[in-house]
Amino acid sequence: MSNNSANHSHSSEKPKRTRRVFSDEFKRDAVSLVVKEGYTKADAARAVNVG
Repeated sequence: MSNNSANHSHSSEKPKRTRRVFSDEFKRDAVSLVVKEGYTKADAARAVNVG
């Protein structure tokens, strides 16, 4: 018998996450917080409720 682990699921593997989709306006607003308002990326993410 061969030991083919590629077909075995491991409990330590994380389930796939669904990518979230954001509107262009949302993205522009988030970038504006960093570029124009001086937010850090982390602070901007928290401000728009994604981090």
